Amino acid sequence: MIKTLFITFLVLFFNWVSLADDLILDDVSRLNETKINRIIRVQDSSHIQEGLIYAIKHRLKVSIAGKRHSQGGHVVLDMTDFDKILDINPKKQTITVQTGISWAQIQEAVNPYGLAIKVMQSSNIFSVGGSISVNAHGRDPRYGPLIETINQMKIMLFNGVVKTIGPNQNTDLFQAITGGYGLLGIILEAEIQLTTNQLLQKITDAVAYTEYADYLRQKVIAKPKVHLHYGRLSVAAGKSFLKEGRVTSYYSTGNSADKTAKLVQEKWIRRNRYLFGVSRKHRWGKKLRWKIEKSMVDPVGESKKLISRNNAMRPQIKFLDYDSKKDTDILQEYFVPLDQFQSFIDHLRRTVQQYKVNLLNITLRYMAQNKDALLSYSLQETIAVVLYANIGRDQQSIDLAGEWTRSLIDNAISLGGTYYLTYQGFATKEQMQQVYPAFRQFQSIKQKYDPNEVFVNKFYQQYWN
Repeated sequence: MIKTLFITFLVLFFNWVSLADDLILDDVSRLNETKINRIIRVQDSSHIQEGLIYAIKHRLKVSIAGKRHSQGGHVVLDMTDFDKILDINPKKQTITVQTGISWAQIQEAVNPYGLAIKVMQSSNIFSVGGSISVNAHGRDPRYGPLIETINQMKIMLFNGVVKTIGPNQNTDLFQAITGGYGLLGIILEAEIQLTTNQLLQKITDAVAYTEYADYLRQKVIAKPKVHLHYGRLSVAAGKSFLKEGRVTSYYSTGNSADKTAKLVQEKWIRRNRYLFGVSRKHRWGKKLRWKIEKSMVDPVGESKKLISRNNAMRPQIKFLDYDSKKDTDILQEYFVPLDQFQSFIDHLRRTVQQYKVNLLNITLRYMAQNKDALLSYSLQETIAVVLYANIGRDQQSIDLAGEWTRSLIDNAISLGGTYYLTYQGFATKEQMQQVYPAFRQFQSIKQKYDPNEVFVNKFYQQYWN
């Protein structure tokens, strides 16, 4: 097999688009610059084989990049152009895709069929392969993480062997590679279960953080007609800080959206970027933004206008693009049992005030229990607390962010919760192993399917080596 792949490598060598040594690659946070040897822009599975052969020959490691929102290696496979739609089955409500495709591209493809995605991140900019690798979750309280909607996948191992895996086929590999951070192989294709693109009714309530857990139980979890849900807490300084909240639910009307209805495109990007930028730099900007969010974005009551599921899953995101040499915006996520949510927010408030964290946004979601993935963050029913913060790019600021992050992780652990591995590597090795006790089993599976440790990234080097 290796000999055959090497011949393929020689024939197709010039499909590589970047051959300069010592390239620098970074993720979206701009905190993880990594020196790499090659970038291969994948358009065909043969390009992946090229990269694997090159890496093995030169004793290099391989990492995989989709939209580069997670974490890097020596030979990087850029999957962005590996984005073909292979099949849409309206009757079975499934789609089969190459994994460099984004959720936005899938929405464009399935909307004319009256179909919609079940589970994806709140934003549609991410690649399917990257989303599977972090076992992403969404806003539909009826579903857990992405693994619940994957019928089967095709993957390529380090030696070029292609396997079909799924809930009932090569289950050990399926459960490990979903949420396995690209450490076991390359996900080539995925068949994903879709749902009907229903018309939804948006309803927003004002809910204090002390009441949110009960609100979830009574008005979200117990209501099967709630098809999407999220909450926000105020980050404006003063009495409302991490206390006052707005929660929004999208209720099914029982009717399907018109198949000819167009998908909405993001508007007012420059205006929204300016307003968000003001809140990034000034306390009064945060107060202004919270006032606008309460009065215009998510006002209390029923929206008079119905919205399709696809359009409700296309929130504005481009205005968050931010490029500064001095500072950057980062995401973090913690999963806290419902009964411990108030305690966690109280600790978060104290931590933000103690460390003077520039907290830009906090969103809340319900996370159903799901133990399918080996490195599962959803071993029990929780509230997902998503933080969006601005930190300096200098070492002192990064170290400080590490301090308050580890404090939040310790608190989540003490309350029986977990944290999301996807973002910055601020957690200690001990914290990671305590929250994800199946890491030893994961290591055994990696030894079985990648004995030479071809697939490696900074995340693996930090927590496993």
